[in-house]
Amino acid sequence: MEHRYHNLLKAGASFNLGNKPIVRGLAKNACDHPHGGGEGHKSKPVNPRSPWGWFTNNQCTNIKKYQN
Repeated sequence: MEHRYHNLLKAGASFNLGNKPIVRGLAKNACDHPHGGGEGHKSKPVNPRSPWGWFTNNQCTNIKKYQN
C-alpha cells in the first residue's frame, strides 16, 4: 500500500512505466491528424475529430456500451 506515496522524481521514470506524453491534434502535421497543419494556431473552426477522422462531439463513441 505504500507505493501510492512513491515519487517518481523525473519524467523518464514515468515514461518507463508506459505513460507517454499527450500531443494535441492541432500541434501535429496534417498527415497525422485531421486538426493538424496550417500556419500558427488561428485556423477555421472545425468540429472535434479523433485521430482517425471520427466526429467526437455530441455523440457516443463507445458503440459497445449500447449493444445487447
